Amino acid sequence: MIKMEQLENIRKIYFMQGLSIREIDLRTGIHRYAISTYISLEEPKLLE
Repeated sequence: MIKMEQLENIRKIYFMQGLSIREIDLRTGIHRYAISTYISLEEPKLLE
């Protein structure tokens, strides 16, 4: 399960730094499908 600080970090990297989902996957080790899901959330919250 992903922690809230990881979610915030992923969203910052994607929206502020403009890195691709694949690059975020390589840097964080979190699968790109999960990253896509977390980025698409309107209101950040953890999935259970």
